[in-house]
Amino acid sequence: MKQQTTSPQISLFAQGPTYCAVCAPRSASPDIIETVVALRNRGDPDSEWKILAGPFADGRPNPRLCPHDDLRQHWLVMRVSA
Repeated sequence: MKQQTTSPQISLFAQGPTYCAVCAPRSASPDIIETVVALRNRGDPDSEWKILAGPFADGRPNPRLCPHDDLRQHWLVMRVSA
């Protein structure tokens, strides 16, 4: 899948109609992550994007460390009705 850059520091690397995976600096706040995802996915005005609360069923947290860069982390964001 082609990586889609939404800002110089925040990248959407997997995207679907209800979920989005984001790689961002560890210093990025949840509000900034949600805003960038919402701006990138402006399709439905009656929905918004929210970070899912972890841990998940496998016990791993959200966000979790990026396996390629210790200064970044991966987030899972979900589309919800506004």
